[in-house]
Amino acid sequence: PPGASGQPTVDADRRLEAERQRLAALEAEWEEKLRAAELELSVERAKMARERAQLEEMRVDVEAIRKASAAGPGPGAAAPGKPGGRNWLNKLGLSGGE
Repeated sequence: PPGASGQPTVDADRRLEAERQRLAALEAEWEEKLRAAELELSVERAKMARERAQLEEMRVDVEAIRKASAAGPGPGAAAPGKPGGRNWLNKLGLSGGE
């Protein structure tokens, strides 16, 4: 029980207030750390999304090249062992060499 002067109650109040301030400071510190971590994660997610988009674009390009090479030479391409490759232009009279 507090004495006649009320001194123990004042000391307890001071200790409680100091503890509250310490806890508030810790809370603010951890909230700041959490914000920094969330920002770092957001930046990393954006970086990964860009890399994923680049990889997908490269995959599409490789697939197109693979399909084109599997389909054989396109129009106007020279067959292996044959010179030229623009004979169809000559046949139409559009060779431009005349």
